[in-house]
Amino acid sequence: MDKQLTFSQLLGNYGEFIGGIAVLATLAYLAYQLRQGTRALERSDVRAIMERFDAFFVSLGDPKIAALWLEGQAAELKAESAQHLSYLSLVTRYVYATQNLWESAHQGIVSAPMWTRQATTFAVALSTPGGAKCWEQIKVGLAEDFVDEVEELRSAVT
Repeated sequence: MDKQLTFSQLLGNYGEFIGGIAVLATLAYLAYQLRQGTRALERSDVRAIMERFDAFFVSLGDPKIAALWLEGQAAELKAESAQHLSYLSLVTRYVYATQNLWESAHQGIVSAPMWTRQATTFAVALSTPGGAKCWEQIKVGLAEDFVDEVEELRSAVT
């Protein structure tokens, strides 16, 4: 009977050992799957950001919108006019797309050079007379760190 008990204990010990290995293998597989899922989400985020920029810049391909953009940048639009509101909407879309890029860059989802290239263009747009007026309206409610960085960039390009 002692041999059976010892044999049963031995089988139980082997079962626990194999079960432990199975748990470790399962955890390793889950970690791998999680990493793959995270990478897929990051790629999706980058794609969404690029689509926002693409939509914005494609809209500037329309001669009427391009003219509106140029007039707005020069602050040649009457305040509270339909054209001014359309220009403010364009700038707002640009600001939100840029803030998304900034957040992604600071989270390491997109590369720092990607942010740097876009940041300079953005700062120039917000440093024009019309861009500066819109920025003063839009920046309220944005992330404070983002606003601070944009202010530094604007001061560097003016």
